[in-house]
Amino acid sequence: MRRKKLLSLTVPLVAGVMMFSALPTISMASETGTTDIAPEASGDVNKNPATPKSPNPPLNVKTDSIQITTKDCILDEKGKCSGHTITGGTKDDPATNTITIMDGTHKIILQNVYIDASGRSEEVSAVQINPNAAADIWL
Repeated sequence: MRRKKLLSLTVPLVAGVMMFSALPTISMASETGTTDIAPEASGDVNKNPATPKSPNPPLNVKTDSIQITTKDCILDEKGKCSGHTITGGTKDDPATNTITIMDGTHKIILQNVYIDASGRSEEVSAVQINPNAAADIWL
């Protein structure tokens, strides 16, 4: 009889402790969006967010203009764009090419990019997003 009482109290207590101990972990993951953050980069001491990591090959805007389409994209497990890392140009030697998002929704990660498209003969923006496209741009 005494064992049944102890067992009937132990199960709810253990379940309650497990439930409440997991809550901080769950809320932290939902607030930080850890699913697209590189494991080796977790931000810095100034609480700046970490740069997401992309499995797509890096693109250099210094060497050529970039056009991103859905067919060029590697998707994550949710079927969304896993990200495109773009580099190229410096303040002393800026890229004169452009970045165009042609279609679909893409995550664009700009790392050390410096573009000056003002010297082009036609009037263009450094980054263009077509009407049937969307972009989540990380600086």
